[in-house]
Amino acid sequence: GYFQVAYAVSAYYLPFVTNALWGHFYPEMCSLKTKEDINRELNQFIRFALLVSTAIAAGSIIFRKYLILILFSNKFMYAYDLLGIQAVGDIFLVIFSTFSTALMARRKFAGVIGISAIGYNALLLTIYFFMARIHGIDYRSLNSALVLANIVIVAAHMLYARLDTGFLLTGKNVSLVIKTGIFIAILFVLPDGSLALLAGKVALLAVWLALSITKDEARRGFDVVLSFIRRKQARA
Repeated sequence: GYFQVAYAVSAYYLPFVTNALWGHFYPEMCSLKTKEDINRELNQFIRFALLVSTAIAAGSIIFRKYLILILFSNKFMYAYDLLGIQAVGDIFLVIFSTFSTALMARRKFAGVIGISAIGYNALLLTIYFFMARIHGIDYRSLNSALVLANIVIVAAHMLYARLDTGFLLTGKNVSLVIKTGIFIAILFVLPDGSLALLAGKVALLAVWLALSITKDEARRGFDVVLSFIRRKQARA
């Protein structure tokens, strides 16, 4: 049940990114032919995905106590740590999904099957097998294994893309990765307990956004959110 709490919260917010992945990135990638265009589009969407997924995941980390109380109950508070771990893993999951979708759009099915399917699942099971036997991790082992598997598969996809198209992260994206890593690390180091600390974490999120996002990126992200909300309202 604790695992499902963390997994359920992910299911609520991940569509904000995956809708853009399938609605924009996939058809755009299908139309590209040159390695330069492919690498440019890949870098652009990685930046977008990293900004959006980190912002939402950070909100989940900051307000996880209240999310558990509102969506479930105080009986599920043991999922507090799991929700933080899951949120970090989701950031890498989005990047992993971006690379995998790019390969599908380009009909590189050997890479999709070898890395994203067989490789990922074999890696996840192997990591979980060993982590489940580490004393002190206990019920956190599966979520922790998911995070590690996502990180390794992202690295594998980046290596494959490097060999396939000469892909490299742009300097702007490298800078964003560093800022994001520092930001998430600080969120976990800061203690919980008071409204002042909560406000401080929210302020830290605002600082990270201000240092990381441009006005044009903010506008495009807002358009995606509005599109998602309109689709939900139309279905209702």
